[in-house]
Amino acid sequence: SPTPSPDPRIALWKDERRSFAGFITINQDKATAARTAHMASQTSLFISGVPQLKFFGDGSIKNGSSSSRPEHGWTTGGYRVAFRNPFEDTVQFVSRDENPIRFLEHPSVNAYQQGIDNDYVLEEEGEIYDGPSRLVDFTILCFGVKKAFSIPQVELAAVSQCLETAIRLYDEHHPPTSVVTIFSDSTCVINRIKRGVLACRRGTKLTLWNKFFNPLVQTIIWQSHYLRDRGCELELAWNPRCSALGPSIADAAATSWKEWGEPEETKWSQGNLSLDVRDGIMDKLNETTNE
Repeated sequence: SPTPSPDPRIALWKDERRSFAGFITINQDKATAARTAHMASQTSLFISGVPQLKFFGDGSIKNGSSSSRPEHGWTTGGYRVAFRNPFEDTVQFVSRDENPIRFLEHPSVNAYQQGIDNDYVLEEEGEIYDGPSRLVDFTILCFGVKKAFSIPQVELAAVSQCLETAIRLYDEHHPPTSVVTIFSDSTCVINRIKRGVLACRRGTKLTLWNKFFNPLVQTIIWQSHYLRDRGCELELAWNPRCSALGPSIADAAATSWKEWGEPEETKWSQGNLSLDVRDGIMDKLNETTNE
């Protein structure tokens, strides 16, 4: 956004010093982690009356790689959130992709969708899901950023945007309890959140990495406590890349920002939406990360 909206919560985020208010899981067994992501992609939207929110986040940058460093300079990129909504869709979501079918061009999405279309039935511990979710069942939220320096930065933003989406759904529907699981394929991002907010030691300065990561980590921690204080059971979990339908959709959508040239730029500016829903988390934190 060329004119990011002022968010009154930023002052609270900047003061955050607690730890993540939920479980953090990095399963070293890739097969088990993939199975967990697969189950999350297909799980019932309500279990014993409790809403199940399973989010899959991913991000990418222009000319990016896992070895990208801040000294390489600023670049453009984006981050995505894919999830199935257990509630009636009354929340006005920013940057919702209106044509998810186009992601069938992604090989992994196509492969998982093909498996479902071939009458695939998921069975686990005696419970059969005879109506498995498909690509069209997912809500896909897309956010672009014109000033990013690394893949981990936009991957952190994806985690935060997942939490922000969960907060918006809670504030709209007020379930007495809920289960929120956020999946990321970035172990370095999950470990960074696990380390928490890093403070400067006397006589030293934070590294450039931590300078830019701290505001996002503070925001993620604040968001996690907001949800936990409202009866939410929260988990942040690692999944191998493209290990199930949900992660594959997020991965496929992660580079869709490349398609936002003119005349699409006007569409994605979201100028028609209210300020509180228009901007992604990196827009909101732009001035904070550049202090």
